[in-house]
Amino acid sequence: QMLIVIFVAAYTPGTGRALFHDGRGCRSPVMSTTKPGWSSFLDGKEKYIWPGAESPVSEHMSTSLVTLAEGMRLAEAAKILEGARITGAPVVDAEGRLAGVLSRSDILFKIAGRRSLMLPGHGPRTVRYTENTARLAKIQSQTVGESMSTQPIAIRPSCTMQDAAALMLRRNLNRVIVTDDEGKLQGIISSTDVFHLALIENSDPLSESP
Repeated sequence: QMLIVIFVAAYTPGTGRALFHDGRGCRSPVMSTTKPGWSSFLDGKEKYIWPGAESPVSEHMSTSLVTLAEGMRLAEAAKILEGARITGAPVVDAEGRLAGVLSRSDILFKIAGRRSLMLPGHGPRTVRYTENTARLAKIQSQTVGESMSTQPIAIRPSCTMQDAAALMLRRNLNRVIVTDDEGKLQGIISSTDVFHLALIENSDPLSESP
């Protein structure tokens, strides 16, 4: 039998050394004294690449929003989304707190019906059971509250635009809902807002980018 060992380099901030791991959780005695180019970012020694990265989200978010109510019928909500030419909207309660998000994808489960369920052979049985339980609830839903995705990702108005950009990258999002400390809806920040700040509002955008 042939043993294949995969080495992975991991730089330890503050040490100036890159340790190599062999894929089995073991550290190799081989060390590199060459400091990786990206290490200065982890050490916090590099300045922000673009002006405006530290400006608060509250200065750039959109505040004129289309919102939905939990008790609204799905057909009515779909017409609102279509009329506003948007793919989703936040759902708020009577006090303006964020309760969830209804997207076009949530409504598609209703349209696809049983054909949206995961079939045997698609993933582990426990995962399939959990996923199909959630999908069946969307298929049988009649109101926004029954169909919406709960616990949406949100960011605070005081967070920076760099925070927003990083969150979008980590969670593969094009927009993030903004709420205050009490969970009340404040606005939405989008990747378009970030690009506008970095590429349009600044006279010398990204010129220091490596």
